Amino acid sequence: MNFSENWDTFVQTLAAHAIGTCRNSSEYEYYRHQQKDMEEILTNSLVEDEKELVDEVLLELEARTDREMEVVYRQGLRDSVSILRTLGVLG
Repeated sequence: MNFSENWDTFVQTLAAHAIGTCRNSSEYEYYRHQQKDMEEILTNSLVEDEKELVDEVLLELEARTDREMEVVYRQGLRDSVSILRTLGVLG
């Protein structure tokens, strides 16, 4: 593995830990419950073709949200390093 691959693995591990911590929170549980309620409403009020379309859209939105989270997390790491350098903590 080269440095870039090691760095990506390191950041993915940190992000996975952060996601796990978030998913164990009461706030996440609240939003997950809300999402299940909305899915139930959609399931009961749509015909089969519409359900499939909505499922595809929701999966795509979830994938986009996961990617955005990773990008923001990585930027937070960069910002932290920049701040530490500015403060003289890192050389």
